[in-house]
Amino acid sequence: MRRLPALLALASASLLLAGCVPFLPGGPGSGDRDRDRGGDRDSSRQDDRGTVECEGELTLDEPGDYRIGDCDRLTVRGQDVDVDAGKIGRLDVEGDRHEIEAGEVGEATVTGTDSSLDVRTLGRIVVDGDRNDIEVDGPIGRVEVVGNDNEIEAREAIGSVQDDGERNDIRATE
Repeated sequence: MRRLPALLALASASLLLAGCVPFLPGGPGSGDRDRDRGGDRDSSRQDDRGTVECEGELTLDEPGDYRIGDCDRLTVRGQDVDVDAGKIGRLDVEGDRHEIEAGEVGEATVTGTDSSLDVRTLGRIVVDGDRNDIEVDGPIGRVEVVGNDNEIEAREAIGSVQDDGERNDIRATE
């Protein structure tokens, strides 16, 4: 009889050491991460089709594919985040190997390497990184580049350009 409690204790300890922990609300992967780190920064919700509706600001920092509705401010961090979005007021892309597709974007900042941005129109773009690919179906109001080996293409006019990097290909193909 004394062996049964000892076996149960051993089994419980084995499960704990194996990393089997229950999911707790507000823990990793719960979607509450941004609120827990300093206020109500992420006021979004997901609809039945898997689209995240952004009502203000949204930060994505886990690898994966995301569908985003219109958003005042979208921040993408880390690596390998793919986003399909609607209209974005301000887009901040930080890190490496992101792929962003969006409609109209007011202002975008890309910091990092090997990211791709494909949008319909773009008011202003600041690129501080290397080997990024920016494609715009319409015009770009202003381009500022600090990094190297970036490709920026607008299928309509480009307003002003400030290129402080090397081997950047900035062109309008109207």
